[in-house]
Amino acid sequence: MADTAVSHGGVVPTVSLKQKPFKFGEVTLKSGLLYDRFVLNANRTFAIPPNDILMPFYRARGLPSPGKELNSDFAPKVQTGAWPGLYSTFWMSGAAQIARWSGDPSQAQTLARMVHELAETKEPDGFLLAIGRAPNERWNHADLFALVRSMVRCMLDIYELTGDKVALELARGQMDCLYNDLKERRPPGGGVVLNGMDRPITSCYKLLPALSQLLLHTGDERYLELAEMSLDLPLINDLVEGSKKDPLVGRHASTWADFFLGIYQIGLATGNQRYVEAALNAWSRVRERHLFITGSMSSGEQWVSGSDGWQLRETARAQETCCAGIWVAFEQNLLQGTGDMAHADRIEDAAYNDLFATQSPNSGDFCYFLNLQGMDKPYDPPPARAYHCCDGNGLMGIGRLGGVIYGKTADGIAINLYAGSEAISDGVKITQETDYPASGTVLIRVEPDQPRRFTLSYRIPQWSSSAPCVEVNGSRSEPNGMIAREWKAGDKVRLEFPMEQTIVHDTRIGIVRMAMRRGPVVYAGTWSDDLPVRMSGEVPPQGSRSHVDVWPYVPTVVASTTRSLEAEALHPAVPSTLRGSASRIKVSFVPFYAVTHGKYSVWLSEIQL
Repeated sequence: MADTAVSHGGVVPTVSLKQKPFKFGEVTLKSGLLYDRFVLNANRTFAIPPNDILMPFYRARGLPSPGKELNSDFAPKVQTGAWPGLYSTFWMSGAAQIARWSGDPSQAQTLARMVHELAETKEPDGFLLAIGRAPNERWNHADLFALVRSMVRCMLDIYELTGDKVALELARGQMDCLYNDLKERRPPGGGVVLNGMDRPITSCYKLLPALSQLLLHTGDERYLELAEMSLDLPLINDLVEGSKKDPLVGRHASTWADFFLGIYQIGLATGNQRYVEAALNAWSRVRERHLFITGSMSSGEQWVSGSDGWQLRETARAQETCCAGIWVAFEQNLLQGTGDMAHADRIEDAAYNDLFATQSPNSGDFCYFLNLQGMDKPYDPPPARAYHCCDGNGLMGIGRLGGVIYGKTADGIAINLYAGSEAISDGVKITQETDYPASGTVLIRVEPDQPRRFTLSYRIPQWSSSAPCVEVNGSRSEPNGMIAREWKAGDKVRLEFPMEQTIVHDTRIGIVRMAMRRGPVVYAGTWSDDLPVRMSGEVPPQGSRSHVDVWPYVPTVVASTTRSLEAEALHPAVPSTLRGSASRIKVSFVPFYAVTHGKYSVWLSEIQL
């Protein structure tokens, strides 16, 4: 999201951001966990032949393509299956996010070439989806708004990366086709209706972020008109006026997170404070009621409420990866719009404890869902050269992190995330040297091209239980989150955040339970025993001694933890058939993102330090 004042018909969006993002090429990742994940995703993504990505669009137009079609056994999740071309557009968006901060110009060049090749497949009026091309076939798809949103988004992501106006023209052409056809079918009461439907299709709410991006880049009032056709006004009213009943329960979490992101952007662009207020109230509701300790959300793709009103179902198809990726995008926009670094705390939580946890550090495959307790993480490898939607949103979420590290403020530069990196802009070079989050030590080098006075703001994480030690050129400085001075080449700032292991207490599910975290990283207890794991609802064989992979089975830690984060554990009060020679086990605590196989649980029923 960037400031703009381009008019194409009446609306002139002027967005005043408290933090402006750095541009492509101004930030480069250098080392550490975030860098390692960028490398993993860059290598995995750009290894896919561009011809395979573009193949469904050539095929839809009846043009020859050297790309490979995927195995038809995977039709629901490939180029020509239930969502034709959708995963190609996910790939292009994720690749564009990675390319922004990788420091490898060849990645941007690859995407620019693909845009020009893709342009060869569009219809004369701009239609570009990989579905039926006849006018009466265009919109015969149950999730067509997701297809339009994804196509427009990927073209705008590449446009923001490369500045290539062909990408912007393709994005506009696709949305213009939708606008023109909808205008002919709009019912008297408003809303989005196609092909004779008598009510709006819920996937239209996914259009909002794409429309807000287009509005910001063009100022075309038609995109605002289409956005207003796609609003859920009763939900906005509930959020602004403070409904006693939680209006989010039962809603598809990733769709509505996208919706809130979109109305926030449109609210900023147009000055509509009601939209901004609704988005902020929705953010507060999710943060207070629907986030797991890992910083992510959803059970079975929905926001849910348990018997006590706010129970989080953490072992029932929890933490959809799509939600985490979209949540990071929403938080990034809130960070830029408000300047409040608390949003960077939420991004950090979701990154380290969900996005990194849901992706295999070896293969790069993502989980569809990631329960906080289970047996072996359910990594979901896509078929060769294809992506499923959680895979794509996970990639985009991780790709965005490079753009969160630094921000430009009215009086200087903000450091939002700590990662080995380098930023160069407006004559100032900032370098971070750190192995964060392994430790809390961060060395910041400031290298202006000439002496400059500005404020360097740095985030004091909300997880920090005590003030950090701050030194400027070896002298102690007040740890208040900002350093205003005249900076000269060779200046150094040293931050030292205490990283003690802490225990988080929780009683929301009727059990006194605890979890361990160190700094921003949530740990999981892992163990081995001779008892197999069975899922809830399965009928156990007679005499079975198996664990049920849902609460209330939680190992109880009874011995003191050591610096190596290991402890002895004893099973809680369970039927005698579960006790015996295997009743005493050793639990090892490791970062949740590092767990790949074996039995694990983020929450434990008792911990004694």
